[in-house]
Amino acid sequence: MEIKTKLTSPCTIVPLFKETILEIHIPNDRRGEVVKQWVDEPYNADKEYDVIVRRATKRRSLDANAYAWVLISKLAEKMRIPPKEAYRNIVADTGFYTIVPIREDAIEAWCRRWSMNGTAWMTEDMGECRNTTGYHNVKCWHGSSAYTQKEMSAFLDLIIGECNELGIPTMRPQEIEEMKKAWKDLNEKVSSSTAASTTLSAN
Repeated sequence: MEIKTKLTSPCTIVPLFKETILEIHIPNDRRGEVVKQWVDEPYNADKEYDVIVRRATKRRSLDANAYAWVLISKLAEKMRIPPKEAYRNIVADTGFYTIVPIREDAIEAWCRRWSMNGTAWMTEDMGECRNTTGYHNVKCWHGSSAYTQKEMSAFLDLIIGECNELGIPTMRPQEIEEMKKAWKDLNEKVSSSTAASTTLSAN
């Protein structure tokens, strides 16, 4: 079995075929280095660290996200509102969200935890579920950091449309189409993904 990985840290990857799907061995004297690289925090021997291994879901390019934020900043300046507010408005208008049934007494906690994911991870209580007593449907938006290539493309189209309405210059249509073609070639979404988790113990 061949395991392909982009890991550059001093790790040995061992495929297993029983309860553990994948085991990653890191030498004791290199764990601090690995944790600093992956987690960006000092190594703490009293902590345990989870490693998520999943089939890649190709996402938007960093260039596209950076360009989106350049335009969002210009929109915010034109509309005289904070950039974060402009960003949230566009995410809401883009319409990428999930509807989740939540028990009525847990809605507040759910919404609070969801919002901790990022600036535009927003929620809206849509009212009681028709067929499930005691539950409400909650609309949950996810921010552009979690967008796939297709979602980022639509997100950028909406931003460019608003810029055009307000007279804010953008890239030429040909350049935008070339950017989208690059997304399609490099970031085509994988239709299915799987994930496995294993724990790295400090012991």
